[in-house]
Parts: sequence; C-alpha cells; structure tokens
Amino acid sequence: MGYLTKAIAVSLALFASALVLSLAVRFVWIEVRNAGGLTLWQLEELQRILGSNEVQTLVADLNKEIFHDPVSPVGGNPDGDVTLVEFFDYNCPYCRAAMPMIKRIVDEDPGVRIVYKEFPILGPGSDFAARAALASRRQGEYETFHQALMSYSGSIGEGSTLKIAEMVGLDVAKLMRDMEEPAIAEAIQRNLRLAGDLRISGTPSFVAGLDVLRGLVDISTLRRFVEDGRAQTDG
Repeated sequence: MGYLTKAIAVSLALFASALVLSLAVRFVWIEVRNAGGLTLWQLEELQRILGSNEVQTLVADLNKEIFHDPVSPVGGNPDGDVTLVEFFDYNCPYCRAAMPMIKRIVDEDPGVRIVYKEFPILGPGSDFAARAALASRRQGEYETFHQALMSYSGSIGEGSTLKIAEMVGLDVAKLMRDMEEPAIAEAIQRNLRLAGDLRISGTPSFVAGLDVLRGLVDISTLRRFVEDGRAQTDG
C-alpha cells in the first residue's frame, strides 16, 4: 500500500468517526432543545464527553492489539503495573523531543512498561527506519537502535539508518535481510490500522489505561497521563 493510499485510508477512518460523533451530538441536541435547550458551552462539553467515551470504548475493545501485540517492542519494566504506548515516526521532531521525557519517566518510575508502535507516516525514509528498527529485535538491540535513531539530528533515510545501525554495532547485512521478512511489514500495517481505529493521525500519540493523548506535551502532563492510566488499570 502506497503512502498516499495509507493517508487516504486513515483520513477516511477519521472522517467516518467524526461523522458518527457529529450525528450523535446532533441527535442529543435536538432532543434537549425540544426539552428546553442547552447553552453553547454545554453543547461543547457534551461533545467532549461523547468523544472521550468513544475513545475509551475503542481502547477497551482493542486492548490486546494496543498493549499485548507480541511484535511490538517493549521497554521499561516488562512486568510493570502501567503501560505507556507510543505511536511515533523517526522523522518527527516532536517524537525526538518526547524521547528524553519518556526515558526520565521510566528512570523515575520502575513500574512503567513502554510499548513502542512504529508508525511511519512521514515518507519512505521513515518506513525504512521503522522496518530496520523492528528487524533489530532479532539482534537484541531494539532499544539501543531506537534511541540512536531518535537522537539523530538530521533526516532519517536509508543511508542514515544503516549508518546508525553500524554505529550501534548491528550486523548490517543481517539487518537488511531481516527487514525483508513479511512479518515486519505486517507489523507496521497493523500499527497503521490500529492508529486509524484509535483516531490517531499524527505523532507522537500515546495510550495509557483507557485514554489517548495526542501530540507533544510537557513532562508533567505526561506523568499525569501515566498516573491516570495506572488508576484506570487498577480500577
């Protein structure tokens, strides 16, 4: 599937979700108006609540795919009591900015488990890097390679990916062979479909507990998101 086709598929999924939500809000609005009406603020709050409830239902329904896909690399404490899932692209500057915050949270909180969702939406270079990163698991170096890719200051493409792979000590010839395994491409396609199901269209995006957090935030907000996810998991 080409990048334009992928983008169209994700856009259609997001449009369908927005249409359903819009129709639901319109229906409730008509019913309430007949009963006496709502203020604009109340209607906006109603739309926010309906949207939040929809996301939480989706996360609950897709729990296995989000948190327990065996092909998705895991970092932090594999047996942690809360999981933070990140959808990211190696060419996304906001993902690069998020990486040290995630690392700090893991260092501070031994109960955090990280699930990495390769989500290459920024072109062929991102796709090549994502396939290489997943293939590096077969050499036991995913996190080292992931952090090195995220720390790179330039554009990530085939040349820079292989250069970084060599720098971190990967067997580049083996890496390139492993990248061609059908399971690698299938894992990325699953992530793309999952993101569409969750109404995720940009990076970075995070999932914890029953909620989705879209975009780069400060570390305090990310900590709160993780703690809220822990509370939802405990509940």
